[in-house]
Amino acid sequence: VFKFNDMRDILIERENVIALIDEAHRSQEGINAMEMRNVLKNSCLIGFTGTPIDKSDKNTHRNFGLRSDGEIERYLDLYNISQAIEDGATVPVHFQLRNSKWHLNDEDIDKIVEDENKGLTEEELEELKTKAGSYSTLMMNPERLESIAEDIANHYKEHVEPNGFKAQVVCFSRKSCVILKDHLDTLLSPEMSDIIYTGGQNDEDDMRLYHYTAEKQREIVQNFKNPEHPLKMLFVQSMLLTGFDAPMEQVMYLDRPLKDHNLLQAIARTNRPYNDKKCGIIIDYCGVLKNLDKALNFNEDEIEKCLIDFDELKTELVDLIDEFNRIFSEIDTTNLWKCLKHIEDNKLEIKVFGVYENLQITYETIAPDPFLLEFINDYKWATQIVIALRQLQDNEKPDISEYLANTQKLIQEHVDVGEINKTAPIFVIDDNYLRNIDELPPDEVQREALIEKRLRAILRVRIGHLPIYKSLMEKLNSIIEQKDADTQNSMELLIHLTGEVNEAIKEEHSLGMSKGELALNQLTREELDFDNPEDLAKEIIEIIENKIFQGWQNQPTVANEIVKEIIIKLYETNKTEKPKVEMSADEITKFSKEAMKYIERHF
Repeated sequence: VFKFNDMRDILIERENVIALIDEAHRSQEGINAMEMRNVLKNSCLIGFTGTPIDKSDKNTHRNFGLRSDGEIERYLDLYNISQAIEDGATVPVHFQLRNSKWHLNDEDIDKIVEDENKGLTEEELEELKTKAGSYSTLMMNPERLESIAEDIANHYKEHVEPNGFKAQVVCFSRKSCVILKDHLDTLLSPEMSDIIYTGGQNDEDDMRLYHYTAEKQREIVQNFKNPEHPLKMLFVQSMLLTGFDAPMEQVMYLDRPLKDHNLLQAIARTNRPYNDKKCGIIIDYCGVLKNLDKALNFNEDEIEKCLIDFDELKTELVDLIDEFNRIFSEIDTTNLWKCLKHIEDNKLEIKVFGVYENLQITYETIAPDPFLLEFINDYKWATQIVIALRQLQDNEKPDISEYLANTQKLIQEHVDVGEINKTAPIFVIDDNYLRNIDELPPDEVQREALIEKRLRAILRVRIGHLPIYKSLMEKLNSIIEQKDADTQNSMELLIHLTGEVNEAIKEEHSLGMSKGELALNQLTREELDFDNPEDLAKEIIEIIENKIFQGWQNQPTVANEIVKEIIIKLYETNKTEKPKVEMSADEITKFSKEAMKYIERHF
């Protein structure tokens, strides 16, 4: 937009000119905007912004939506915060007031914000703050800054660091950036934080330590965005408050009075979705959010969910616990097996895991707030249900590291793992499988369920590797589908199938064949009615070895050649060996395609 300063003598009167202006709230109020409109006399101006200004002296809606009839059309198209949260494009942002003893009063906040919007340079603003009256004295009070540093350190260690998130500290001045970091370095490792600001000519020596080059600042930003890097916290005064995108940032410690679009831009640094990130959090140390309507002076429904009181998370936790408990409303919840059977019989696995995932993230976001003490038994019980369900399904001890930090600690200290192992014991299939079955719980329904789950877990993992496992899975499904029939003893059939699975596993590891060779031997044995299927398997393997090379799977013509050669070989064998039931053309094609699945996987 500044280029229009050099175009004052140019006039473009055409009406088929469209100007698209990004961040339209920023550059459309001053002389440059007047010059642009003067040059593009009849153009169509379209403004894009996430934070329109809606005041009498500055108004983005008026600048772009004033119609010829004098009415203002506020939006051509609107995508508001509520929609973004519902779509998963952003997460909600919650705020919490802390250290209220040191909050500014409303008049001071208004004065600071007014001064910051006078178009002063950073250095002029610093000087103004230094010379200002009571509010600067309060904000830079050494006791106050030390107290804030201690609170940041405690809050970060307890609430943020355990789950791997990062944070920004927005400071009142560049000097307070340095003071807060110095305090924090005595409480946390100095490598955990750094400062980014624009250096001033008159800066003292301690502030000059952070007169980084642009290249160094870029390096710091990249380190902050790297989840594995030890840099966890950035101190800023005005930099990185707009357009800075670091999804692993969950918390902003706010000690600088910001309002309206500046506040909206800043808090958006925490609303980017990231693994296990329930919400962004703003910790307000200066009190600007005491009066949210005043801090966000917009007459718009679309900012309704822009900032939510942190206490609403506590309400959400209660609702999630109630939702989880309602799944078992008609079940004896003291009987773990009945709870697991209820989940299986009613196909509630997805619902249980879904509700628990939200419950865990909400619990972790609130922890270690003492509020949780009232609900610790409910959460412990829900966690035990989920661990037992996973152990039942996978027949393996669940990996505790998959849970979030505070939940891991809860599991290690309070969850009854013995009860879980008693209800959903790890059933091992080996040569001792009959003795292992005898050690299962005596209840026959429970025994059948445990054996079925174990067989299904083994076959599910192996089914794509060897044909025998596909056949065994089909047998298992048939047993389960027919287990209520009077003519069938499902327990005996499950025990027999367990023996077959054990033999298949032994065969896989004992014949000295490669996976590909074994797969083709099994496939010819299972699917073809020839006298010597193993000879046919050898001939197919010869075909493959004569055709393949490194990276052959990326050449579709090679696969086509192999299929063609297998089909020819099957036709020839069909004629010479004369099986009891001659294979049809469709059967030959089907076998060839099935064989290719294992060939592509193993050769």
